[in-house]
Amino acid sequence: MKAIIIAAGRGKRMQSLTSTAPKPMLLVAGKPLIEHIISSLPDQVDELFIIVGYLGDQIKNFCGDNFYGRSVTYIEQEKPLGTGHALKLCQSYINKEKFFVLNADDLFDKTSLERSLKHKLCLLVKEHENPDRFGVVYTNEDGSIEKIIEKPAQPESNLVSTGIWLLDEKIFDTKYEVGAEPNGEYYLPKMITKLAVDYKIFVEQLVFWQPTSSPEDLLKAERALNKRTS
Repeated sequence: MKAIIIAAGRGKRMQSLTSTAPKPMLLVAGKPLIEHIISSLPDQVDELFIIVGYLGDQIKNFCGDNFYGRSVTYIEQEKPLGTGHALKLCQSYINKEKFFVLNADDLFDKTSLERSLKHKLCLLVKEHENPDRFGVVYTNEDGSIEKIIEKPAQPESNLVSTGIWLLDEKIFDTKYEVGAEPNGEYYLPKMITKLAVDYKIFVEQLVFWQPTSSPEDLLKAERALNKRTS
């Protein structure tokens, strides 16, 4: 099984911490974020496709061609054109099996991703006290996605997208392509919103999720990991 890890961004909200290192290489509890992420993937994942960009050689040198017993292929995203563009770069590597796609940002628990594998298509979600920071997820009675509203001013739900998806080759159909945003980026969530009109995408809640968007979040992640291992 394959997992696509989008690790091309600089992480501007990390301020000076990413002036000499890409965000996935920032340390939490003595290990780079990307190591925590890869070690938390289900055992079924045996192939990694890592999208690299800003200071990507640091990620390549750290993970090598095989990391945690998984083969690693690197794909260059030469310009910061967004998560949708990053995924499209992987199209030729994907066959009909389902795969994970996630950002090399946040920490999560392995068990929840294993549970998601019972679905054909799935989004990992989590309740959050500040849902307006994220894509807010609304579900149908059967647990599938009804809609996702990005960073609403007055969210009517505290269930948010964690940006961890279980997808298959259908996402590459041209009917789900989207135009560029004003900043020139192509957003994967908008592609998936269109996919959800035609196919049921179910949600599963993560037991543990720690976003890492800022230096303060790194400290929270450090405390959270220490608490989980104590």
